[in-house]
Amino acid sequence: MSALPCVPGGPTQQDASNAAALNPQLAKKMRGNMNAYNSSCARAVVQAVKGRGLNQRAAAIAIATTIVESSIANLDSGDRDSVGLFQQRSSWGTFAERTNPVWATNKFLDVMESFYPNGSWNTAPIGEVAANVQRPAAQYRYRYAVEADDAVKIANALWNMKRPSLSGEGRAEIMALHDNGDIQAWYNVAGFKEMPWGGSVTIGRGFSDPSRVRFADLDGDGYSDIIAIQENGDVQAWHNGGAFKEMPWDGAAIIGRDFFDPNRVRLADLDGDGRAEIMAIQENGDIQAWHNGGGFKEMPWDGAAIIGRGFLDPNEVQLADLDGDGRAEIMAIHPNGEIQAWYNAGGFKEMPWGDSTIVGRGFTDPSRARFADLDGDGRAEIMAIQSNGDVQAWHNDGGFKEMPWGASLVIAIGFTDPTRTFFP
Repeated sequence: MSALPCVPGGPTQQDASNAAALNPQLAKKMRGNMNAYNSSCARAVVQAVKGRGLNQRAAAIAIATTIVESSIANLDSGDRDSVGLFQQRSSWGTFAERTNPVWATNKFLDVMESFYPNGSWNTAPIGEVAANVQRPAAQYRYRYAVEADDAVKIANALWNMKRPSLSGEGRAEIMALHDNGDIQAWYNVAGFKEMPWGGSVTIGRGFSDPSRVRFADLDGDGYSDIIAIQENGDVQAWHNGGAFKEMPWDGAAIIGRDFFDPNRVRLADLDGDGRAEIMAIQENGDIQAWHNGGGFKEMPWDGAAIIGRGFLDPNEVQLADLDGDGRAEIMAIHPNGEIQAWYNAGGFKEMPWGDSTIVGRGFTDPSRARFADLDGDGRAEIMAIQSNGDVQAWHNDGGFKEMPWGASLVIAIGFTDPTRTFFP
């Protein structure tokens, strides 16, 4: 019996951190037994539940089932012909389907919703729901209830994984840098929907050059810090003390030096530990990255690697997490308007990219393309800032795959200058 991968590219450093944090909180089967792999499998289940539009209780029901059936492992065998996280029998689907965590979770939820129509599973005991879906022998039904409390803890922890945003809630805000140097931010109240913005505040002053402004979470606390690339090549960061409020910064540090061309500077989390790395797109097309080993502090970098080659036009380069595993993919916006993305299979290392796919078409002006997670599910949406000032967004329904976008809507109006529009 072997454990198959649960997420492309394998567990991340954040998975290991999540497991370490959960182990002392658990009381039953998984106490002290959570590791990065188990955490990655639980994360895959939680993301599948989120992607279906169900709530944390549904995730807890599914996690309780995987604890009992497989100890949260994607097994290639089991009792008779059972396989996968849920140990589903061959009558449920093919081997490939049952060992695909997303498919298996959705199949489990299909059966759950057929047993409990109109959301009635919300009020039934977790162990009872899981047992009615799995239909074990009578003497084994009790096992799901035993794991229910731990399943709730796991589901809640992974549901609330820190995703960077200005407010720390994982839903990207929208910002405009005004001609007077003020940066105005609008709070994302509702996620992915028409005009989801609530109140607005001024979060920055004196930022006259939009090309020198960046946002990234440097210390993994879930709050995006603000960064300015100075004319002398210094990169100065201000720490986000937490909350969506006027001027939320509570500390400053120089995190880089000799970055003279702001158009060549990028920040993104490459290894999934929640802390953004800094990158420079060199004139020869190489992208050099420095690993963030220290969080928010003076010059926190502790290693370097060449993560890209052949990126001669820095204006065409973007990075964003497309599949919700915490590791940013790299993208090139080609002159023909296609956006080619390379999957981050390796985290922080030399050339970590796996397969590539086309995730966008018709983006002939790179300055108008944006990627940001609008609904807090960890997967970045794609946006186009139109010439009339409308910001059109397409929902990320599929993660890392060819053209993963679902519904589209206008999320903002009046943003006529794309260079002054930001999503932290």
